[in-house]
Amino acid sequence: MRRIGLLILMVMACCQAPGYGQTSPARPAGLDAGRVTALAKMYFRDSAELPMDVAVTTVVTDARGKLKRRSQSSVRFVFRGYNQEAGKFSFRSNSGWFNTRALRESLSGDLAVFAAAMRLAPAKDWSPHLEIQQPAQPGGPFLVSAKDGECPEFKLLRNWVFPEKLCISAQFRLAGDPANDLVFQHFSFDVTNLPATARVADFGDVQVLSFHSKGDFQKVSLPGEAQPYLLPKQVVTSVATSKGKMVITNQYAPRIQKTPAKR
Repeated sequence: MRRIGLLILMVMACCQAPGYGQTSPARPAGLDAGRVTALAKMYFRDSAELPMDVAVTTVVTDARGKLKRRSQSSVRFVFRGYNQEAGKFSFRSNSGWFNTRALRESLSGDLAVFAAAMRLAPAKDWSPHLEIQQPAQPGGPFLVSAKDGECPEFKLLRNWVFPEKLCISAQFRLAGDPANDLVFQHFSFDVTNLPATARVADFGDVQVLSFHSKGDFQKVSLPGEAQPYLLPKQVVTSVATSKGKMVITNQYAPRIQKTPAKR
């Protein structure tokens, strides 16, 4: 079977707002912005190529909620590295020849994960302002928020269901012991420079009313690495328009080669 692939090298364009470069003050026995950034740089660091199988489900409904299209397929996703200094990442996705549509739709979830991670572990010349909400009760999760400002005009990438220049309001949930094993569990974000006119597959020219992404992380230990990585586990992208709604769900399963046992 012929396969089609896409090699993606992205520099995520984002926006700066008044207050960027500031940090939330440290709190006793709590979590501060410096610790959040350090955790992000550890979990979302560069790595060797890591293949993952991605199950992609797309559901499209019209303005009345009636089903227009439902599709399920699988693609291969290979992470090829994240350069924190330059704020660049690259990955490769491929699928069977007849899965081209699913391949392009799956990229919405792939891009959302990296866009979220870059709000926490940004390029060297960009310091996002993070707001941290301490747990309401002992043992509860920490909530970290980041918001872009001075947004450019909203445009979708050609043939993809994802903004060309992302401007978002994001939130992250962390759980665990702040001193020992704190980990990012979940992210969500909303595109803030909406509504706007765009061309969306299945609908044509429409008003994009909202663009929302949410996802869960999974912690994975790779052979030869002392520290674990965080990989996407599931990402759901929802795009509401004046003619209906599209929901794309990616479910990720890493293919990790185990180190042979010594004899």
